[in-house]
Amino acid sequence: MSTLADMFELPVKQVYGIISKMIINEELMASLEEPNQTVVMHHTDPSRTQALS
Repeated sequence: MSTLADMFELPVKQVYGIISKMIINEELMASLEEPNQTVVMHHTDPSRTQALS
């Protein structure tokens, strides 16, 4: 998360909040690893509707 914070010039706490919100809203298929402050991306196959669009 520190890389994202540096990249977007935001505090780590704000980056954490944005990523958390995106996960809750299902905009980002990922999980947060608190101890080492990393974002773990999860692979998901697109739904049939998404694939057709």
